[in-house]
Amino acid sequence: MANKIMYGLKNVHYAKLTETTDPISGEVTYSYGTVKAWPGAVSLSLEPQSDVLKEYADDVEWYVQESNNGYEGDFEYEVMPEDFRENILGETKDSKNVFVETNLVSTTYFALLFEINGDVAKRRNAFYKCSATREKNDAKTKSENIEATHGTVTITAISRGDGLIKSSTGENVNASVYNNWYSTVYEPQIAST
Repeated sequence: MANKIMYGLKNVHYAKLTETTDPISGEVTYSYGTVKAWPGAVSLSLEPQSDVLKEYADDVEWYVQESNNGYEGDFEYEVMPEDFRENILGETKDSKNVFVETNLVSTTYFALLFEINGDVAKRRNAFYKCSATREKNDAKTKSENIEATHGTVTITAISRGDGLIKSSTGENVNASVYNNWYSTVYEPQIAST
């Protein structure tokens, strides 16, 4: 039976992406580091990014083509993992274990994994080549009622060089794939077009 409704967000994970180019053939291979949990997910909103080409002829829309430029949006969470700050955003720790941000390093691409609950089954998702902005800094004074503030980063998910952008589990997904979704980053088995 298929889901009739989807709700919630949990089990957010990430894994560092490494792209290696063969010096002879120029072929690029993709590998991922250890999949790590990012607990405390509050919300994730990734909007499709695209351009639409419309060509008119004979007084009608003659041709319409939409490009797939990935997704972009905000991820809101309780606390950013220190590993993400260091290994994805490029912050460094000094000799006193203080995180330091400089403009001398670039952020690193990563895979983003998460699940959305449903009335029947949880849908698990993977975005394969993501980048994140630096964390938005928000804070406010405590008043009569304590209100938690959340961290926010903007995530951009683009295609890898092989065209892969995202995967998500379906109604009859292989049980082994589903159960191991957070063990390694799933690589789909698709025929080249």
